[in-house]
Amino acid sequence: MSAKDRHVVTNIPATMIPVTLIDLAERSDRAEQALDSALRLRKPPVWLQQHFLRWSMMGAGGATTMLELLESRMGKRLPRSWFQRLAKQVSASKGIALEDEWPVFDLDGKQVAELDLANVDLKVGVECQSISFHAFRRRPRPRCPPLPSPATSWLGDRGTLVERPRADRRRLD
Repeated sequence: MSAKDRHVVTNIPATMIPVTLIDLAERSDRAEQALDSALRLRKPPVWLQQHFLRWSMMGAGGATTMLELLESRMGKRLPRSWFQRLAKQVSASKGIALEDEWPVFDLDGKQVAELDLANVDLKVGVECQSISFHAFRRRPRPRCPPLPSPATSWLGDRGTLVERPRADRRRLD
């Protein structure tokens, strides 16, 4: 292992992220989860790929695995969490197609939500992130009028929230 594969954190020697990922691919079933985490931390895919290629030329089996995992993620949306990826895989194994981060708009075209997973045809959304994920982002929340209750609404085309007509909502003259 060369010096460029190591660094020091608080006086403790450690391996660089790509080397750690390669090691995980050889010794653990958590390599995919760790790769997603590195990508969420905005580690450049090209940087990871360069390290994986260099190590694969040295015969590290985990490097080839990591190259394959990285290639399978290229050009695709990275789920916000590992749980979201697992939920989508389980749903797909049961024949249920889900889209990642599906936007929901009000009738004026303003985005009011983003569903972690959504079955667009069935107009069903799945929330995968915890409250700590949403609280951590600390983005200002827009003041929105209350949404119609699920009993009186559904998601229309392109995730638009629309009011469902009900028999008990007749206009009295």
